[in-house]
Amino acid sequence: MPTFCTKCGTTIPDGIAVCPQCSTPVSVPQQAAQPQAVQPQAQAPQAQPQAAVPPMQQPMYQAPAGQPYPNQPYPQQGYPQAPYPQQGYPQQPYPNQPYPQQGYPQQGYPQQPYPGYAYPAPYPKAPSPNAPDTNFGKFFSDFFSSPTDAINDRVTPNFWLLGLLSMAALMILDFIIALINYDSAMSYLNDKYSGGKVALCTLLVDAASLAALIVLVMLFSAAFKLKSLNFLSSLSLSGMALLITFPCNLIGFLNDKFVRAIDEKGEFISISPAITILGIVFAGIVLYAYAQKHNDPQAKKSKPMWFTFCTIASYYTANLFFSWMFQKMFFT
Repeated sequence: MPTFCTKCGTTIPDGIAVCPQCSTPVSVPQQAAQPQAVQPQAQAPQAQPQAAVPPMQQPMYQAPAGQPYPNQPYPQQGYPQAPYPQQGYPQQPYPNQPYPQQGYPQQGYPQQPYPGYAYPAPYPKAPSPNAPDTNFGKFFSDFFSSPTDAINDRVTPNFWLLGLLSMAALMILDFIIALINYDSAMSYLNDKYSGGKVALCTLLVDAASLAALIVLVMLFSAAFKLKSLNFLSSLSLSGMALLITFPCNLIGFLNDKFVRAIDEKGEFISISPAITILGIVFAGIVLYAYAQKHNDPQAKKSKPMWFTFCTIASYYTANLFFSWMFQKMFFT
């Protein structure tokens, strides 16, 4: 209830013991006991906003452990804003999180392509122009159909291995034949030369003669203005031209052995020379077909024949020369 001053009648608010107008003490009347009013609790002082820490000094946002990244809450305002992952972009991990096993490859992490991304196929390596062609089955299939065409179509640097193998087989066969023939013929004689020495001489003669044939084919092809041949192409042509010489020499050797075994009186005539000539004729046919294929249509028709004759004649002349030379070296 309001209280009035007894002297000046001024209304005195509750809780004031002196009249604010005349300074007269005010006596407060006794009242019945009233329930004590609940005093409001003092409010906690409001926290003062702190000054923002520079972004570089604030800790990075750490995602809750065990929660996948797409379902994590977005960083709160005031924290460094890491780029939110979007489909098709690299997924950068937060600190203290394991790096995902996919995404943009970085040093020290698994190098895996983006899901669904197909890297372009590497450019195929260009084959070497001198790489040997080892499809021998196709060659022999064509050879039995048309020998000259099969050979002339392969006078290239890619078939040097076939020519080399043909020459090597011929050299090894002649070495074995010379070794067997000499031992059988001289077994009853006290000769100072061994069969191995004779066979080695034969092997060296063949090697020198075949090397001369390769060079002669190159020289005469240029001299008669045919197709220009390098060393590997000439090796291919020379070796394949001697393919029949190997079986001819083998058949001639077996024929000689058979005739000597059954003909004690010398009544049979050996066909070995004829078989040897057959190998020479085949080589001449191959060289002639090559020259005719690459001859100028306006040139003389006799040029392929002269090319074949000069090549074969020069080859056997070189063979005789090397035979004489190595015999002088080994047996004098």
